[in-house]
Amino acid sequence: GAADAHRAVQPEPFGKAFKLIGDLKCELAGGHHNQHAIARRRYNFVDAAASSTCEVLSLLFKTWDAALIDRPVAECLLLGILYDSIVFRTQSTTARTLHIAAQLLDFGINLYELKNELSAAQTIEAIRFWGSALSKLVVAANKQAAWISITKQDLVSISASAAILEGFSNFIWDLTPFDITIVFLETEDGGTKISLRSKTSDVNALAQRFGGGGHKYAAGITSTKPLSIIRDEIIKLL
Repeated sequence: GAADAHRAVQPEPFGKAFKLIGDLKCELAGGHHNQHAIARRRYNFVDAAASSTCEVLSLLFKTWDAALIDRPVAECLLLGILYDSIVFRTQSTTARTLHIAAQLLDFGINLYELKNELSAAQTIEAIRFWGSALSKLVVAANKQAAWISITKQDLVSISASAAILEGFSNFIWDLTPFDITIVFLETEDGGTKISLRSKTSDVNALAQRFGGGGHKYAAGITSTKPLSIIRDEIIKLL
């Protein structure tokens, strides 16, 4: 999507901006995307230093036509930046990121309310499940990495879907002192989705070894292998 934020963003707020992107047949990517995995389009806009796709979008809209950004668009763009930068706490947050955010705030957006929208999305059930999942944390012998494994049965036991884990990987990254944190999630078809986060190590390089990707400090893998097998293969490399 044009704004990969926690809120489901519909095309309507972007109006002419979305139409322009569609007409150009362009692919947008901030620093959190794998530059080598971008689809073949007429134009690719890639900025490896960007905090998010929404940071790239903000720059493009201002270059193409500043009038493309009105208050609804600015709010969506800022929400995307806040989500991907974990409210300006990731390594990819730069002075440019903050400058763009400040310009978006000038449209009359309430930063406090927008930040709360990200955190308030969690239900009581989700908070309790996260607490239970944290008890499964396993720490590597070198104390540099930790991981949590969540099975289909874990979700079935509380009648929940994988959506309850939205933001969980970032939460562990922010909460724990470990360099690398990983969440292994067993999928409905018996495969595994893996979310990798780091403070200093290149988890994108690790993810690419298993057909995944992302950026240096946040990456993902989707594997057809059972959780226990792919987990052992990855852990051996930590």
